[in-house]
Amino acid sequence: MSGLLSYDVIVEILCCLPVKTLLRLRCVSKELCSLVDSCYFEDLQLTRSIRNNNNAMLVLMYQYYDEREGNRYRSPRPRHPDFYSYFYVDCYSLDQDNKGNLTRIKVGSCPLRRLPGFDLNQIFTGTFGDFVNDCVGCSNGVLCLSTKGRGLDLVNPLLTEKCHYDYPSAAAIKTGRDDTSCFYYDAPTHDFKVVILRSETGKCKSQRWDERLELYRLEGDNGFRMIQSYPLLDFDCNPGYDDTRPLFHNGALYWVGKADQRAMKIIAFNLERDARCDKFGLPCQQNYGGRWETLGVLDGCLTATSYYYHGKEWEIWVMKEYGVQDSWTKLLRCETLKFSEISSPGSLRPLAYSKKGNKVLLERELSPSRHPTQLFWYDLKRKTVAKIKIPGVPKHFKVAVCVASLVNYKGTTTRN
Repeated sequence: MSGLLSYDVIVEILCCLPVKTLLRLRCVSKELCSLVDSCYFEDLQLTRSIRNNNNAMLVLMYQYYDEREGNRYRSPRPRHPDFYSYFYVDCYSLDQDNKGNLTRIKVGSCPLRRLPGFDLNQIFTGTFGDFVNDCVGCSNGVLCLSTKGRGLDLVNPLLTEKCHYDYPSAAAIKTGRDDTSCFYYDAPTHDFKVVILRSETGKCKSQRWDERLELYRLEGDNGFRMIQSYPLLDFDCNPGYDDTRPLFHNGALYWVGKADQRAMKIIAFNLERDARCDKFGLPCQQNYGGRWETLGVLDGCLTATSYYYHGKEWEIWVMKEYGVQDSWTKLLRCETLKFSEISSPGSLRPLAYSKKGNKVLLERELSPSRHPTQLFWYDLKRKTVAKIKIPGVPKHFKVAVCVASLVNYKGTTTRN
């Protein structure tokens, strides 16, 4: 690597390349392999990708249930313990082709298990009762997947790596129906952490008698350790009584709730600043017939989505400057029927901008048992909606947007 180009120039060039290309370059020389695998280059590539808005990818997660003989079929739930459950992870680049479709990123085969006739992109296999049942979150290109009854698995889909973390005990970290889990990477301590927002209710949903936030650290010995537990009553920031799902972003957990038992506001419980609780207003107070559906993140900015029942319209707002009430800007307003013939509101969430910035990728999730998950491109100038068709993916799937990275993590890993 000491030819015509200096070491710093080579590093700058490599940071501009896709992750799959960097993995192929590892076999060119020992020097390149050592550089790509180093922690220095791992952090540099991730930082440059986030700053320059490069290497953004869409991750689709879905599940198949198959018999041991290998006959593939789709079923909402396995009916026999001899059925295998296969969890698939597909990665797509946000660069569109001329027809508006997404480009799939080919992932190498995973060495965990291989069966003839199945997609080699499969990440997990297991028997009934031991399958992946939820995606806790995604951070720095690493997915955190909840395996029913076992614990959590961290997966970098581009590296085909996984690391398993067992629950400390069934009672210690068991989540209830009203609990919410979030996953993030803590840069100051270089640790992956899990946040659980516990909300135990009485007979009525409004009778909440125990609400607390628990912070867990994923240890290097493949285990959990509780760092802190915060009773939310001490901070006067109880979650609201609507169905808004909490969101984790930039070291804080966000949800819509009643501040000081008054108007609905966005509550930010900051875990990186000595558990400080900030509260700031929504774009506008909803009148009768409207409600706030979801919070999200778009290009690093906080977003809020509202739905009006009478007009059957969506509104998506973006907070351009963090914590400033006057910085809320309306991104779009669109009728429900523009997305599909289904009039049910469900939930609408902005995921990412297109490469040119003239379109927004939207996820519409209706009732999971009745209607499929849908992805759309919304043209901000023409105000038109185009549905995205992804062949080979079932109707029901989970979506995450993250940065393609070389991030590794502590613990026992398996690398292809």
